[in-house]
Amino acid sequence: MLILLMLSAVVLLTWLTGKVYIRRWSRGLSVGLRFGAPHYCEGDHGYIAETVTNKKLLPLWWGSMEYHLPPFITLDGGGYHGNADFRDSFSVFSFEQVERRVPFKAESRGYYRIGSAEMLTHDIFFSSRLIRRYDTDAGLYVYPDPRRVGGFEPDFRRITGEIIKRRHYIEDEYQFRGIRDYTTRDSIRRVNWSATARTGQMKVNEFNCTSSQEVVLLLDFDAHGSWDRLAVKEDLIRSAAALAVSFCRTGIPLGVVTNASDIAGGARLGLPCRGGVRQLDECMRLLARIDTSSLTSSFGTLLDEIIRSPSQAQYVLLSFSGSDELCGKLDALKSSGRGVQWVYFSDKSDRGDPPRFPGLTVCEVI
Repeated sequence: MLILLMLSAVVLLTWLTGKVYIRRWSRGLSVGLRFGAPHYCEGDHGYIAETVTNKKLLPLWWGSMEYHLPPFITLDGGGYHGNADFRDSFSVFSFEQVERRVPFKAESRGYYRIGSAEMLTHDIFFSSRLIRRYDTDAGLYVYPDPRRVGGFEPDFRRITGEIIKRRHYIEDEYQFRGIRDYTTRDSIRRVNWSATARTGQMKVNEFNCTSSQEVVLLLDFDAHGSWDRLAVKEDLIRSAAALAVSFCRTGIPLGVVTNASDIAGGARLGLPCRGGVRQLDECMRLLARIDTSSLTSSFGTLLDEIIRSPSQAQYVLLSFSGSDELCGKLDALKSSGRGVQWVYFSDKSDRGDPPRFPGLTVCEVI
């Protein structure tokens, strides 16, 4: 009889404990996710930091954290690839915090946020499945690798040199240098009428050359043929990254215009011209967010807007299109007095002739 009473008491206590666990297992329990760095480059290794904190006396006997992996990473040695649900098991005692690092390799360019994670457990009888969802805010940029542009780099150095050379021929109307005699090459708008009246000879204002000539990268993703595959588009983006690094390091203010949409919401992407190290980071973030499969408009429409704009920036177009329409619009842009260079990506197996345009750089893609 005594044994039966003791056994009944143990069963009752276990049942009550189970009921308490079901009601209180998630109280004081928090889950956190973060990436080891705010950004990586293609091919870099990083990690996801998982944190489970238990701020109560009742332990988490066993739990499983689950969340969705970014599509462009591969877990080291785990057999997990992107776009999969990853699960990791935890046991967290009273007033304890457990952190684990899940190493991965950034396989390709992209942008991703892990917005939530789920913690799953069972009661002590494994008769009830207990789940709670936690909001997280783990964000990751994977930048395009400018080192993976192959044999294109020498041509890019030439483009940068041409930009630097041309900007010294552009005068800044806010940097007055002095007054000199008028020549037939001078515009009548530069005449200094006060000095002309005072001396009796035609005089013109002279200005210093500007050191802040702006450059805008134009990224064209219009579909033009069967060969414009994903690899070609990624080479175009890496090439834009290489040019951005080169321009920013030489102190040239840089902007970006593209007809590709934002992978994080479908909005139109663009970056106004600014200089400095921070601008390079902003440019890399934009390139990471490009969705090459979704366009906001035709590229010709964007060029029409630029032609009508008052901007006197220099432009570098990166495109795998050689259409007559595009050539005509670039000629119109150049006729307006703005510097234009064109980086044309050509399929190595394509036997067609590249478009004819002054300053054209042809990059053959395998």
